[in-house]
Amino acid sequence: MLFSIDPTPDFVCIQDFERNDGSEFKAPRIEDLKNHIMLQVYTSGTTGFPKAAEVSMYAYITEVECCRSTEFFKDKDVVLGWNPLTHICGFIIPMIAFLTGAMVVPSTGGLSPKEFVEIAKKHQIIDNASGRQLGPCEVGEITFRAPHLMRGYYKRQDETAQVLDDQRWLRSGDAGCYDRSGQLYIVERLKDMIKCLDEQVAPAEIETLLTQHPLVLEAAVVGIDHPEFGEAPTAFVVIEPSAKGLVSEDELVRLVSG
Repeated sequence: MLFSIDPTPDFVCIQDFERNDGSEFKAPRIEDLKNHIMLQVYTSGTTGFPKAAEVSMYAYITEVECCRSTEFFKDKDVVLGWNPLTHICGFIIPMIAFLTGAMVVPSTGGLSPKEFVEIAKKHQIIDNASGRQLGPCEVGEITFRAPHLMRGYYKRQDETAQVLDDQRWLRSGDAGCYDRSGQLYIVERLKDMIKCLDEQVAPAEIETLLTQHPLVLEAAVVGIDHPEFGEAPTAFVVIEPSAKGLVSEDELVRLVSG
């Protein structure tokens, strides 16, 4: 059903909807929950054209029930409706909150990330290229399978095949590993990994080392083509303005290689 703010042909006006006492509503009959598409969420990440991820009624209900069963929210909680309804979190999280009896406060906009962090502080709010399952502390691609996953991308079979295999395992595109206690760690986006001397190098790890230097403000690491290494990590570093000439390239190289 499509809604409009003002009276518009072929749309349900919000004002008329609010005045309706509910007597005209009829519950839809859905025969196949797993294949009945409830919504399409458009996604593209930071690359490529938008793709419509098809979410079935079964997947949506499963997601809501999974979160509710883990007591994601409790009936005394107050939940900030941070995302708009056009975002999947803005569509699912309020529903989970409603079903647990929590209060949802819609955001009116204008709350900056900095303000949100201050509020949060105060209130305390795999698989590698061969497909082999990896052991503890081995880095590979994180894959997962669950009833609440999308059925695929709408009319994009090739893109769907790239992320969902025949057994419905979803390739996340994230490199990660787990420790011996089963704790999962996300290392880096696979597309960002640098392939150097047959090793997978995570830019974030080098960036973390560089920013530990007291005079380094920011650091960004990328891979560039190299005739011997395949790709060579290359860092772009911003130094404190007052520290010009006090930090050398050799010093930063030693920091990373040490």
